[in-house]
Amino acid sequence: RDELGRRAYALAQAEAKAGAMAGSQTWFDSAAKHFTAMLQLSPEDPRNAEISFLLGDTWLQLGALAKAVEAYDRAGYAYAITPASADAAYAGITTRTRMLEQSQTAESEDQAALIQDRINAAIRFGDTYPQDKRSGKVVLLAANDLYQAKRYDAALAQANRVVELTKEASMPMKLLPVVPLSSATLPRLNEVSMLPLS
Repeated sequence: RDELGRRAYALAQAEAKAGAMAGSQTWFDSAAKHFTAMLQLSPEDPRNAEISFLLGDTWLQLGALAKAVEAYDRAGYAYAITPASADAAYAGITTRTRMLEQSQTAESEDQAALIQDRINAAIRFGDTYPQDKRSGKVVLLAANDLYQAKRYDAALAQANRVVELTKEASMPMKLLPVVPLSSATLPRLNEVSMLPLS
């Protein structure tokens, strides 16, 4: 199943690159079925983190964003950490951002649930991958979402974590004034430029 899924995935990518979208959708559908079957039939297979990541990419190509998030999260958190685990978890966050962008006309409760899900995912990323160079900007995203929701204490706590995560990742964040925040600087949190999640 692994080989069949990878073959279908490779063919889908080739079709998409050639502009044959209908053909690529068929191959992506096939890849999703093979990857899903492999994960169900061999739950202990050491390749499952990679297969889940590929399944996330496949669902993303098919426009099934919620399924993509589920697969990315599984790849990022459910298995032993691999070099690609943080990439999978990060893909889950960027896909959540796409879901939010596409749900601008959704009911406010649905929008609030999506925002809370992204907050939780961003905090989890920072907790799980503090050494990753993206952890600071991901947690800053959570701080900004919390600030927009007027949850100031939680926003302040996450904004202060950005400083620690930036130190742990051993890299300065570009275009971002990184200073410890206090309640006096909290109103300025909304002025901080967000780095794009890409």
